[in-house]
Amino acid sequence: MNILLSHELFYSLKEAGQMHLSAILSLGDKYHIQAPVNITKSYLKPPLTERVALMVLVQGEKENIRMYEILLTHHHFPEDVTKTFKRILSNSKDHLKLLENEWYIHK
Repeated sequence: MNILLSHELFYSLKEAGQMHLSAILSLGDKYHIQAPVNITKSYLKPPLTERVALMVLVQGEKENIRMYEILLTHHHFPEDVTKTFKRILSNSKDHLKLLENEWYIHK
């Protein structure tokens, strides 16, 4: 199987992730919540193939969706936090559809 993933798709997802992180960090600043130290780079390794990269992205979006659904269902947040979480949740659902479509096209 040869999967030729769109560079535009990867770039778009990367940009969206950076925007989501920026929104969450801004909320943290507003509510005086210090962000944890980012140690993810020490754990990240580039995927071996485009297929593995796509699988990792799909799984990541599914985990994001589940996390935001749990947060929004089981916790009460200020309105701006809820609005931000709902926007990120909606975006993650859209990203998952795009990734699953990409997977289906190149199967």
